[in-house]
Amino acid sequence: MVRNFNLLKRAPIFFAFVFWTNLSSQGQSIYRPIVVDNDTVGFVLTTNDVKRRVLFESVSPSIKQKVEESNAGVVFEIASPDLTSRALSSWDNQRRAEIRKEQSKIERQMLIEAYVEMPFDSDPVARALYNSGRYSQYAMTVSLTGGVLASLAAAENPPVSLAITLLTAVTSIALNWKAGDELKKAGVYSRDQ
Repeated sequence: MVRNFNLLKRAPIFFAFVFWTNLSSQGQSIYRPIVVDNDTVGFVLTTNDVKRRVLFESVSPSIKQKVEESNAGVVFEIASPDLTSRALSSWDNQRRAEIRKEQSKIERQMLIEAYVEMPFDSDPVARALYNSGRYSQYAMTVSLTGGVLASLAAAENPPVSLAITLLTAVTSIALNWKAGDELKKAGVYSRDQ
């Protein structure tokens, strides 16, 4: 009986997650370009698993014929100006996202290289500030992990949940205390320089 009750408590969360995932995927349009001789002449628009093949209005009759002959039996429509601008906007957003992703990778690699050297940096202020940030991140990770574990254990075993919560709190306080010590060191070092 207790097990069925726990399943009933978790079912709404599961269904809410499935509903949200399904809702977020609905209405998402994907514009895949149609390319002929290195020129984009149209796109395949996929919305809710329905595909439309669309050619740009500016496509020459010879290219249109070439595309239609290579896709026998497929109906192509001509893009309206609104549909064309939505496709171009989607591609532009995708290109920007890829550029940001690439820049993020480069920045992350630069930071990783700097982080490897930072704990041994000769500048005591920089070293103390770095250590403070590191301890703060450890404290946040411990708090998040402890909170999740305590929540999962709460329904099944409240004493274990309480123990996890207390251990998380003590560890998080200790790490934050250490981060504070490092910040104080940075202040002292910067004053003495």
